Amino acid sequence: MQINDYITNLPTHHDEDYLYTDAREAMSAVDTVVNASIDATGIGGSIIGSVHEMGESDAFESSIAQDLINLNTVGVDDVLSVEFNDINPQPVTINLSSNGGKSTLAQSRINITATKDSQGQLIIRTNELKSAANCVIKVDAEEGSTLDIIYIQTESVDAPVFINTKIDEANDAHVSVSTININPGFVRNNLQIDLNGEHSELKAYGIYKSEAGHIDNTTLIRHLVPNCTTEELYKGILGGNAKGAFAGRIVVAPDAQKTSAQQTNRNMLLSDDAHAYAKPQLEIYADDVKCSHGATSGQLDQTQLFYMQQRGINAETAKKLLTAAFALEVVNKIPSESVRDEINALLTNID
Repeated sequence: MQINDYITNLPTHHDEDYLYTDAREAMSAVDTVVNASIDATGIGGSIIGSVHEMGESDAFESSIAQDLINLNTVGVDDVLSVEFNDINPQPVTINLSSNGGKSTLAQSRINITATKDSQGQLIIRTNELKSAANCVIKVDAEEGSTLDIIYIQTESVDAPVFINTKIDEANDAHVSVSTININPGFVRNNLQIDLNGEHSELKAYGIYKSEAGHIDNTTLIRHLVPNCTTEELYKGILGGNAKGAFAGRIVVAPDAQKTSAQQTNRNMLLSDDAHAYAKPQLEIYADDVKCSHGATSGQLDQTQLFYMQQRGINAETAKKLLTAAFALEVVNKIPSESVRDEINALLTNID
């Protein structure tokens, strides 16, 4: 099968998991497939990095991104593997870059392992992607490990970007995933987490802001064993003719008693032409759980806006401050002070 055959078979709006993003249409202009450039810093000492040829051992399945993973598998030559095997105070930063525009598809594969009782932080930046992109990331969080993952995309790309992440957590593993999309062009984030070990914990946070882009965050969190915890919070700020979507599904298996899971999506619409789509879902097959989910959409509080203008703050600055305050609940949860400062500056951007 040729690459074009894989693109032709990508999901469309007719697929439930791609209701808000037509992957086939987004990739329709692609005629060239290349490997994205990967620049990794902070690998050394107790953090081991290596590159190996794509092999059968790199195969895995995802319920929400399998077609994109299959496309990635046939197009990627080398895999970057990163292993955290100690308590690592310094983060590892991975920058993905490419050129070529919509007709070029840049693909990459990254395998991450947090070994038993290790602690680490991984920052993945996609600002230098200047073509269509399809990145696949596989994470194994072993027993007792703690791993913070931060995705940052803060520049517009005139081509679709797909980031597909599959995380497996063992006993007592603690993983946080922060996804930040500010002013992107077109991005679809597929995030699937399987809580396979008891007392494992997941925290998933997201901020997305746009005036003209298309941002789709789709998550699937599966509680497969008892005594696990999930906290999921995504917030969107949408103006102009931007489109933002959050489709989150938490599945609690029959044996996953004592599960605690909370899922929240909130959106702020700054214009009549902005659209926010929300599809929070719970599938609960156990009877001793604490689970909740909800979604809201609203506008700027005109009373607060008027109050600030009455005190000498111009309307544009007041809007930036109010939207930044709306996002602050999520920003404060990002486990990196430098990234928090960076995102706060982008959200306010006051001269």
